[in-house]
Amino acid sequence: MKGTIFYSVLIICFLFHSCSKPFLDINGIYLDGNEISCDEAEDNLIVAESNFANVTTENYFTICEEYKIALQESINACEEVNQELLDQLALLGDCNLTSFFQVSFDDATYFATSSKAEIDGHTLYLEAMKSSTGEAFKMVLNYLDVGTFQLGVDNGNGQRNTFQYIPEISGNSVWESNIDGIQPQGEVIIAEVDYNNMWVSGSFNFIGTDADGNRKEFANGVFERIVFTKKDDFFAKVDGVEFVDVDIIPGINNFGIIGFKVVDDDGASITIGVAHDVTIGTYSFTTLPEVPSGDYSPTFDDFHRANGTISITTHNQESNLLIGDFQFTAEPVHTGVGTYEVTEGHFCVTYIDN
Repeated sequence: MKGTIFYSVLIICFLFHSCSKPFLDINGIYLDGNEISCDEAEDNLIVAESNFANVTTENYFTICEEYKIALQESINACEEVNQELLDQLALLGDCNLTSFFQVSFDDATYFATSSKAEIDGHTLYLEAMKSSTGEAFKMVLNYLDVGTFQLGVDNGNGQRNTFQYIPEISGNSVWESNIDGIQPQGEVIIAEVDYNNMWVSGSFNFIGTDADGNRKEFANGVFERIVFTKKDDFFAKVDGVEFVDVDIIPGINNFGIIGFKVVDDDGASITIGVAHDVTIGTYSFTTLPEVPSGDYSPTFDDFHRANGTISITTHNQESNLLIGDFQFTAEPVHTGVGTYEVTEGHFCVTYIDN
């Protein structure tokens, strides 16, 4: 009897104690709450990472959920805290796919793990990369608007819309939609440019040619809600001559007014001011301290008030982005002399909160 009790206690102790690894209980569960060991969790994570590296839009949610489970199991099963795994788990979010870049070639689908875009004037620069392989795509679109644009064709100003595929980020091999500037090598369709949410969406396809003349087809390309940054830009004509700006002084949200000043190489300036909460619409210029207001000064002490209209097309108060058009007659005030016609005015500026 005593021997039976002894062995029963020994078995229980064996099941519930270990100096190195937790032992399984009678249900096959590790006593620290983990269903698998750290080694097993890391092996599963390698498989999940490999699957996620080859994910597509069609299976993204399922593969992403499996990747999240593998990450969480590895975090739970291994004693040492791995901040990289925690960060990756946070990046996956709820696995709902809202922004992505994808294209098919060589009988496979490329799905980017990161993408970004920038708008400089009317030019869109977009880049997408796959971190596991270093592959990257780069696009330059020289005129940004909703519509269809050919790739590889000279627009008459020495500019060509281009798409590039770079197999390795450090490699020299590049497949580009560019041959002679005459024959189209594909197209980009811009479906949406959303300045309120600061994203761009569209589709594309192209034939890429490498340095040796080899050709490769890239089909069914899609970029959805790629977040962009926007550089300040300004255009206007004064008496029919382009006002070539050399400096755009950021707008200051001060005393309820968003204002910005644009200066050319000779020191002439155009100044615009609007209400800090201005909404989309067309307004008549008035005189400070009322807004909207405008001024053209051909020299430092030669002032002219704006008599005309300004149209606000975008005001993103979260991003402090203001976009609009204007035209006015510059009428002399104070020490001003003569009148000027300011036409074809357009601006896109990011102002600074006071």
